[in-house]
Amino acid sequence: MSRVIQQILGFLKTPSLFITCSFTGITSFHLPFITNEEVEGIANRISLPTKLVMGKRMEHFFKDVISMSSQTNLIAHNIQLHCNKITVGELDFLVEDINQNKIVHVELMYKIYVYDPELPTEMERWIGPNRKDSLIEKLEKVKKHQLPLLYSSVAKEHLKTLQISAENIEQQICYKAKLFIPKHLSEHHFPEVNNKCIAGFWYDLPHFKEVMHSDYKFYAPEKQDWPSDPANNSVWMTYSEINKQIQAMHLQKKSPLIWISKQTGEFESAIVVWW
Repeated sequence: MSRVIQQILGFLKTPSLFITCSFTGITSFHLPFITNEEVEGIANRISLPTKLVMGKRMEHFFKDVISMSSQTNLIAHNIQLHCNKITVGELDFLVEDINQNKIVHVELMYKIYVYDPELPTEMERWIGPNRKDSLIEKLEKVKKHQLPLLYSSVAKEHLKTLQISAENIEQQICYKAKLFIPKHLSEHHFPEVNNKCIAGFWYDLPHFKEVMHSDYKFYAPEKQDWPSDPANNSVWMTYSEINKQIQAMHLQKKSPLIWISKQTGEFESAIVVWW
């Protein structure tokens, strides 16, 4: 199975972070089903720069899935909006839902979050592995900037060229995420988010060393491969080898994702935080 196919399948299999709109107030967009043969077709024709970051790769996969499906039609994507030669924002996707006969503006997010129980409120606790961003911050940006942008004068002028009125467009979010929690909360139910998004545990380095067995094998995938299934990986390292990689990344204040292969045939994913 090619690397790109693994990435596409990982993207598709990652659940939506929100099942209902009770917390966000925004309806979730769910991608149409496509077959494995169609996934292979996307992988065979897609051409991506080697170093294209994870989020941008997911945008390409979203675009191709929408274009491939008979249930949807891609009207436009990555619509740059300019005012007086200044970029004021971007609309991710305009999608025609053929079955429901409607047009949807979809904002796409693909995120990795860890849960820090030390933070004061429940939803503030979902933060980026490097503590540079958070779920709350992203939702605020979407709700206060990205979605209202559709009704701006500059967006309405652009939509005229597509012969579409903003008032006839429904707005939704496709918010896919992998969540990593402290191991002592393994039986805990997390309110407001889809608990099916929980993909593993996070550790600091001393705790990681403490719980990992000497007969385990390890691998630190590039970030573009974080959506992929570790069961398809073929290159593995000893703890000593992976420990050196982790320490080198921690010096750069980066928290790597680590795939773990056990002798039982089981695979796990973990984030080893630098902080």
